[in-house]
Amino acid sequence: MAPNMSKDIRDIFADPDKNEKNVIEILRDRNPSFIAMAKTTVAFTMAHGSNASNVIPTEAYVIANMRLSKHATKEENIKKIADVAKKYDIDAEVVKDVLDVPVTDYRSKEYLFVEDVVRKIFPSVIPVPVVMNGGTDAHNFCKICKNVVRFTPVIVTPEQEKTEHGIDEYIEIAALPKIHDFITEMLYHL
Repeated sequence: MAPNMSKDIRDIFADPDKNEKNVIEILRDRNPSFIAMAKTTVAFTMAHGSNASNVIPTEAYVIANMRLSKHATKEENIKKIADVAKKYDIDAEVVKDVLDVPVTDYRSKEYLFVEDVVRKIFPSVIPVPVVMNGGTDAHNFCKICKNVVRFTPVIVTPEQEKTEHGIDEYIEIAALPKIHDFITEMLYHL
């Protein structure tokens, strides 16, 4: 990725540990979803109280979907939520626990294989390992695979990104041939 950066940014990214604040600022300013990739996020996706508008519920609850970052353990993240809930005399419990998905080694043969197929099918794309901020089914595959590569062979526009998991989520029909080519190439060379 470095050859495609301006010199000032390339110098900052050459030593990201030393320039951590600048790296975070650059990524945050250029990609609003960066924050979701850099820390644990919580979305309250379901709520329930009474079954009728004129009845006070005896119990009410909300379900929070947590997307865990790799900067804290699952237990630490859950404790943070439980501590906040406790301040308001709210009980917190884990409803569904999934395997902690390990970070895929970007030097592994599995990752490099996907990277090669990306270069072949999307020649203008520069493959770069990033934190995927979507909740995937990767935890199911981690039971049987050492390196699970999360990847969708679709170039998403900013407009499409705004619809993800929302009303009128879509991908362009024009994207389908590349999806087909990518999957075919992957399967053909397995």
